[in-house]
Amino acid sequence: MTKPTFYNHFKSKDALVTAVMELRSESWQRAIEERVAAARTPRRRLLAVFDFLDEFLAGQPFRGCALVNAAVEIPNPSDPGRDVARRNKADNQKRLERLAKEAGLRNPIALGAALSLLFEGAITVAFVESRTDSGRVARKAAESLIRQHTP
Repeated sequence: MTKPTFYNHFKSKDALVTAVMELRSESWQRAIEERVAAARTPRRRLLAVFDFLDEFLAGQPFRGCALVNAAVEIPNPSDPGRDVARRNKADNQKRLERLAKEAGLRNPIALGAALSLLFEGAITVAFVESRTDSGRVARKAAESLIRQHTP
């Protein structure tokens, strides 16, 4: 495609980047939700998020989170592209909170926040340290947190 063709569809390069980020975010969220939906019990659904992450991080040369990588290049914190990255991270945390609540765990909001940090930390470690086991390590830590929040 030529540059003029791009600008027929997108107002600017930033609009194109934002559109690509939205597609990546939607694809990522859909893949996680499919994995969660396939699990049979509320606790397994919560851990399915980490099973997905483990497979994702272990199955390829990992270059980091595409949304974070793109957001880092966007200097304006109120740019729509940064909003996409923020929403993606917030949606993941809300999913973890919802799944913790559905599993009947204590303090699902705090647990969801902690699990979200584990999830995001595993992604960072996989990239920065080239560790293919960071998803598995995060899952084990998630299991421990879940046990601590079991009534």
